Amino acid sequence: MFLARLFNGIDRQYLVKSYIISIVCTFLFWQIQDGNQSLGLIIFCGINLVLFPFATVVWDDLISLMTGGISIELPLLIFLMWKVFKIAILYVFTIIIAPLGIIYVLIANKLGNRQR
Repeated sequence: MFLARLFNGIDRQYLVKSYIISIVCTFLFWQIQDGNQSLGLIIFCGINLVLFPFATVVWDDLISLMTGGISIELPLLIFLMWKVFKIAILYVFTIIIAPLGIIYVLIANKLGNRQR
């Protein structure tokens, strides 16, 4: 019940895209360690792999709220560098940010169900 409400609160395409990015980040983070995979790193990567989409929900909705839906055009190279930087920061801090995303999704679902 809890997981169904949680995952139904996020668009499926957004969830799939976020999990693909999460898998790529986990793989890259794992490769950077160069054979020094401790139990702590395994747990960290596993948690980040599962929770990354909820961290991105917080970031994307916060930016959308702050900008009011206005888009900014940037040169492609700067845009790609910004995306990589943003994803790396979100991935590293997923354990801190994702609980806020989970709470946000559950509250948004509850409020959305009441308005129907």
